[in-house]
Amino acid sequence: MKPRQANIHKWALPTAAAAPVKHQTSGAGYGASARRCCSAWSDGRSFPRQGGGAASFVSLWSCARNHATISRPDIGETQGASMKAAKVCAVVLSIFAVTQAATAQTTTPQALRIVSTDDAPKAAGPYSQGIVSGGFLFAAGQVPRDPKTGKQVADTFEQAMNRVLDNLEAVLKAEGLDWTDVVKVTVFLTKADDFTPLNTVYAQRMGAAKPARTTVVAAALPGGSIVEMDLIARARK
Repeated sequence: MKPRQANIHKWALPTAAAAPVKHQTSGAGYGASARRCCSAWSDGRSFPRQGGGAASFVSLWSCARNHATISRPDIGETQGASMKAAKVCAVVLSIFAVTQAATAQTTTPQALRIVSTDDAPKAAGPYSQGIVSGGFLFAAGQVPRDPKTGKQVADTFEQAMNRVLDNLEAVLKAEGLDWTDVVKVTVFLTKADDFTPLNTVYAQRMGAAKPARTTVVAAALPGGSIVEMDLIARARK
C-alpha cells in the first residue's frame, strides 16, 4: 500500500509554503508541516481572519490536523507527537485570533460630563467647575471667592482656606461625593509661611480622609488670591 499524501486545506493559497506534503521517514518532517500551517496563518497568507476567532480556529485546526495525522503504513503508527504540537499551535493561535478581533473593534470614548453648582463660584474663564471622566471627578482650582458676592475672602489665611474648602466641597456634593472620595489634592500658596496654618485648617476639614497632596509656593495667584486648591476624586456614578 502506498502512503497517502497529506490534504492541503481548501483555504490555503497556492504558495510554496502550502505545497503538498510528502511522507517523511521521521516525525520531524510532520512537525514541520504542522508548523508551516501556523506560520502561514500568522503571516495572513493562508487563512481569512475576518470571520473572527471561531472561523480562524476551524481553518487552522483543519490544516494542522491534516498535516499532523499522516498515517505511516511503513512503520504502522500515526505521528502522535506532531499531532500534539499541532493542537498546541491551534489553541494558541485561536486565542490570538480572538484577541485580534476584539482589539479591532472601534470603541466610542465615554462622553465628558460637566459638573456645575451655584454653591461654588462660577468659572471665571472658559473652563468648568468640574468634569467627570473615566470614573473620576476633576475639580478646577478654587480660590477664596464667595459664590454669592463674587468677592475674595482674605481677612486671614484661615478664613481664606475655609472658603476654598467650602467651594470644593460644594463641587463634590454636586456629584454626591465627600472628602473620603478625594484621591489627589494640589494646593498653591503665595507664602511659604502659610504652610503651617494650611495644615491646621486642612486637617480639621478633611477628618480621617488623607488623599495624596502636593503643595506649591507660587509667585502669584489669580485675582490676588493667597491660596488656591484643586482636586481629583473617584466618581460614584
